Amino acid sequence: MKFSVLIFSVFLSFSSVYAQDDAKFGTDPETCKMNLSLYSEFYKQKNYVDALTPWRSVFNTCPESSKNIYIHGVRIISEQIDKAKEAKNLELKNKYIDTLMMVYDQRIKYFGQEADVLERKAVDLFKNDESRFEESYNMLLKAIDINKEKTGAAASLGFMQISVLMMNAQKIDKGVVVENYSKAAEAVEASIKEKPDDADLVKVKESIEALFVSVGPDCDVIISLFQPKFEANPENLDLLKNITKVLKKQSCTESKLFFDASEKLYSLEPSAEAASNLAQMAVKKGELSKASKFYLQAIELQQDANEKAQYYLELANLNKDLGQLAQARTYAFKAAELRANWGMPYLLIGTMYASSSKSCGENDFEQKAVFWVALDKFYKAKAIDPSIAESANKLINTYSQYIPDKENAFFYNYTEGQSYTVGCWINESTTIRF
Repeated sequence: MKFSVLIFSVFLSFSSVYAQDDAKFGTDPETCKMNLSLYSEFYKQKNYVDALTPWRSVFNTCPESSKNIYIHGVRIISEQIDKAKEAKNLELKNKYIDTLMMVYDQRIKYFGQEADVLERKAVDLFKNDESRFEESYNMLLKAIDINKEKTGAAASLGFMQISVLMMNAQKIDKGVVVENYSKAAEAVEASIKEKPDDADLVKVKESIEALFVSVGPDCDVIISLFQPKFEANPENLDLLKNITKVLKKQSCTESKLFFDASEKLYSLEPSAEAASNLAQMAVKKGELSKASKFYLQAIELQQDANEKAQYYLELANLNKDLGQLAQARTYAFKAAELRANWGMPYLLIGTMYASSSKSCGENDFEQKAVFWVALDKFYKAKAIDPSIAESANKLINTYSQYIPDKENAFFYNYTEGQSYTVGCWINESTTIRF
């Protein structure tokens, strides 16, 4: 009796909603509405088992009646797949997997959104039956070629996972995996730009990168893939970004292709990353003044504080190599200001101080005193940034042996605890200690 009341009450509530558009309810609208109402009520109660029969009737007899048939159908059929897995009934599991695929196909047929639905279909197929990875791969390939940077994170990660499986099964080569990585990474990076604080997206990006590295593509493979594409379409911004990103990821930045693509990219769309790439290439060619110019442009264009700090540190190293130590220190301090608790700039400053000992003093004491200010920077780096403690400790152990001893200090009328200012370009105060 209660069950009959449920059917009747649900039917009344739904029939008023659906009354205005009977055409989509098939040849028997009343039965369709009844089953729609019934399965929907079971679905709300998470009673997916009892929802199955009325849902199946709707799916077969009035497939255009509601998109929810397909949204809910995935959950209803997935429940049956899980039960078949638990019962170790492989035949039944495979039948329900095929039904799930039909749900997605019919949704595309009646409600479109092919690429988005293919993403879900492929991911679900791979999740439920990894042996059908080639089918999933072909679905994802089609979906990603349509959706491009709008591809979902789950589909992007699945695409990379399955690409590796396809390569291992000798169905695609490393070059295709490289190309697929480029597509997957581009989509996830676009998602991260929209949601920069989404930790799950960052994890997906890291997983995709780890899969790419595991494949071990060498520079020759990457260049052979991208060189013809670059020559055929040298002004395609998306292609140029992909080329520079992948080559940089695999440390192939000394290649002519990386230089040509970076230069072209910068001319078409000046950006911090493109300027940074050109700066790094100029450094490798020994064109340090040119590199300095590109680093300054990268700094001007960069909005992210951490990235800007990295550019400042690289510029500081460049100026150190040019012998412009005071300017190098200025850039290192700017890097430290932009990225809190980063020890690397202080390690650089400390090593520059230590290298100046012979030129920063008129006598043995003054020259050795330089190591006090160098050690100050190493200790500061270690204190604010535990990740570089090992490097800092090595430098501390190396240079601690060169500071003045008590006898040397006494000879020049200095005692422990006094303040002392190191001269020359350093011009920094420290405390005398032994």
